[in-house]
Amino acid sequence: MGANGDFGANASMLSHHVTGTAGSDPSSSQCLVCHDLSAHMRGTVLLRSADTGSVITYDPARPSTLEPFCLSCHDSDGALVTSTSGTSFNPFNDNRFLGVIPNVAGTQIKSYWTGSVNRHKSIGSLTCAGSGQPGTGCHGNNGKINMHGSSMNGLLANSMNFQIPLTSGGTNTFVYDNYKLCFDCHDNYSSVTKEVVLGYKQGGKYDVPWAPTPYYTSAIQTLFRDRFIGNPANYPAYWSGVNQPYNDSPLLGAYAPLHNFHLLGDTSSLGIGSIPLSWKYRGSALLIGRITCTTCHNVHGTNGTVRSTYQELGIVANIPYTPLPPDEYKTFDPVSNFDDAVMKSYPINCNSSCHQTMGPTSYWFSPADE
Repeated sequence: MGANGDFGANASMLSHHVTGTAGSDPSSSQCLVCHDLSAHMRGTVLLRSADTGSVITYDPARPSTLEPFCLSCHDSDGALVTSTSGTSFNPFNDNRFLGVIPNVAGTQIKSYWTGSVNRHKSIGSLTCAGSGQPGTGCHGNNGKINMHGSSMNGLLANSMNFQIPLTSGGTNTFVYDNYKLCFDCHDNYSSVTKEVVLGYKQGGKYDVPWAPTPYYTSAIQTLFRDRFIGNPANYPAYWSGVNQPYNDSPLLGAYAPLHNFHLLGDTSSLGIGSIPLSWKYRGSALLIGRITCTTCHNVHGTNGTVRSTYQELGIVANIPYTPLPPDEYKTFDPVSNFDDAVMKSYPINCNSSCHQTMGPTSYWFSPADE
């Protein structure tokens, strides 16, 4: 508690479970929403299941023991059992409601985490709480488990910036700390390192000034990339002179590294303007910045979508057209998912009509032809 504590009285805490009034700590009754005090001060932390009120014992040596407690509240019925005058969707009675902006995901997380295919959940012992490193979880404070509060947004254990500003010329200067939580952990998995996500060959065909990279590598590896062949004379021989429907991105030129474009790019040199402040963190009109990792990727899990992208985007491989080998592409399914009805709604929460303006696109990612 207090000015150096975990809650609102500590101005450095950007996020915390209980808000109370501005600058204040929670009341005793708010603490009892989560905590069972039957063994208080005996060295064991006992928590209350938000569904049944039954006791859940937290073992600091095993962060996963917090997971049933977390998911009991972050499910479709919220906190059915509370010990304040709050409700299931406002358990702390602090005017913050699960299931509505900016906490829409608060009632969805259990269904995401227990989805049929969950890359984060399937790797090691990743769980809710941890240091942000492999084998623990993403929520805490400065590398330590702390479900009370964090100096990072989203109760995160490491830095992630969800309101990345534009800099001069409409570009985004790459700052590693803006993505530190994701990239620090991903460095332990060779297929998803920062170099895989953002790297390409210096002087290669994807080395374009409007989509810069902080990491030159021997070759582009990310599959979020696109090609466009405008001149029929340059069509691959196996196309037999017929254009293919996935060859459809003339606005971005012949070669497009799409992670770099969305995160760092400035397309004003192409005559189509720069990417504006284009994303609303948690859907809030007060929290606007550049696109970042969680704009497209559901880190809590999905039911088998491409690269853990949101199911609402509907990104699929090689549908509805059958590509000619060795070609492969991905697109929206249905194609209408590019419009504002999807892109500007939860969970994508775009702030600008980028795809509505530029039209639907497939990204033809293989072969890279770098």
